[in-house]
Amino acid sequence: MFIRLTALLALLLPAAALAQVAPKNTAVEIIATGQFDAPASAYVLTGAYSAEAADEAGARKAQAEKQAAVRAALKAAGVPDTALTLTPGTDFTQTESITVEQNSIDVDVLEDENAAVPDPFVSEPLTSVTDSFSIRVSTFEQATAVRRALMEIDVPVAQANAVLDDPEGARRRAKTMAIDNARADAMAYAKALGMHIVRVVRISETGNGLFLPGFQSVFQRMISGGGPDAMKAMFESRPGFVHVEATIIVEFELAP
Repeated sequence: MFIRLTALLALLLPAAALAQVAPKNTAVEIIATGQFDAPASAYVLTGAYSAEAADEAGARKAQAEKQAAVRAALKAAGVPDTALTLTPGTDFTQTESITVEQNSIDVDVLEDENAAVPDPFVSEPLTSVTDSFSIRVSTFEQATAVRRALMEIDVPVAQANAVLDDPEGARRRAKTMAIDNARADAMAYAKALGMHIVRVVRISETGNGLFLPGFQSVFQRMISGGGPDAMKAMFESRPGFVHVEATIIVEFELAP
């Protein structure tokens, strides 16, 4: 029995020694970003305005007149009516309009303690309704012309927002670029360690820490390259383009 155990240990010892010195596979986790500037497919302007009058009937009339003025402004700017998406308000709100009747009070009145001081403010009923709208145009020049035309008729409108027809497709392209960048980094690690890439173990868009991978990358670049101004620039697109960016975590298995 003792001889058999001795022989078995003799067979196992070389394998155990080999396991102790043989290099093991290792994993490397990489945060990678893919980004590019895509030409804008269109520009969208959004805004809202209120139509006001003394009563609901007057407010409805003022609303119709304002809508007609908006459509006329678009036509003058060379934009078809189909570019307008109008959401007419239906809830008429009753408020009070404060007007100044008298800017000064007679000194004689103030000297008389028993005199009634006139109220310089008079409240009048006011009914208003608010319409919201969005306008989609194909060029930045059209967006500029539309915004100028609307501002001239006292219709507030936000700055034009560049949009893409296929934003999800653009994000998928950015993710593919991120994977390629992650693989390039993993190959650099493998070369430095005298190893090679075996496989991709995990891909994550949620991250492991407090922030998503994208925010981890953004804060890292902010700290190393310019502070708040640099961070603000990361979220701004070039005129006529939409900045598309995707950051993911990719874990690779490396082997000797």
